[in-house]
Amino acid sequence: MLPNNLRETRDRKGLSQQSLADIVGVNRATIRRWETGESKITLEMATKIAHALGVTTDELMTTSTSENENAPAGTKPGEGVKDKQIDMTGWLTIPIVSREWTACCGAGISAADITNNDEGVVKVDRKMFYRIDDRRMPFAIHCEGDCLESAGIRDGYLAIINPAEEPMNGSIVLVTLGGSLSLKYFNAMPNGDVLLRSDRDPVRLTPEQMERDEFGIIGVLADVHQGRPKIRPL
Repeated sequence: MLPNNLRETRDRKGLSQQSLADIVGVNRATIRRWETGESKITLEMATKIAHALGVTTDELMTTSTSENENAPAGTKPGEGVKDKQIDMTGWLTIPIVSREWTACCGAGISAADITNNDEGVVKVDRKMFYRIDDRRMPFAIHCEGDCLESAGIRDGYLAIINPAEEPMNGSIVLVTLGGSLSLKYFNAMPNGDVLLRSDRDPVRLTPEQMERDEFGIIGVLADVHQGRPKIRPL
């Protein structure tokens, strides 16, 4: 992550260093060290920060050369160096599953009678994935609800899900429970229980409840695309 990107994005979103620190679970001094370049940031934490700021991980970890930046002295507006083009060779094209497969950011919605029809594809940066398995490729799914706004996930966004990644405590996962799909913070408890959290009431499941309600983890949230990204039809 580029320090300037983090500072400028945080300022643009109207968050103080302390507010961002509270959201991602670190202290204010850590945010300051990241913004000054004194400390390096992990990809996992960069993803969490991107969610908190409502941007993509790639937006925080890359930059472009603005017009007239590094231009010779006396260069007139419009005669400077143009913005650099994004290198798309490291990007991956993934399917967007049908809107019938909606990931609710709250209690979950019915997953009965769903179809396997994809509605398009979207390009995502390969760097956002810790691992890629050809048998369990990433996909995008529409988000519904506002119960994960603390993570920067809002109604209408696209969640990028990686089924090949193993969930870690504190990660956001797409789960199926009782015939519903939903996005939740995941925590595995020492006694075998699973704690699922959103911005509302948490749900704690015992192994017996997980078996009874057919609980399953479909994949780990890798990134979020805001609003309506440019979608290419299949």
